[in-house]
Amino acid sequence: MGRYLVIEKAINKESKIEGIVYELQDNEFLKVDLYEGEAYKKIKVVLKSGKSAWVYVKA
Repeated sequence: MGRYLVIEKAINKESKIEGIVYELQDNEFLKVDLYEGEAYKKIKVVLKSGKSAWVYVKA
């Protein structure tokens, strides 16, 4: 899939990854959705902090 790492949904709910969280406005999400295209889908996850975030995973 090129030079970027891709998140794949894990069977084990205890699986963890490290990453960076960016705070986006709704109009920015629309642009990112278009950029990521159909190769990825957006899912909501719970972070170590207990907060939730959207991540793009391999479709």
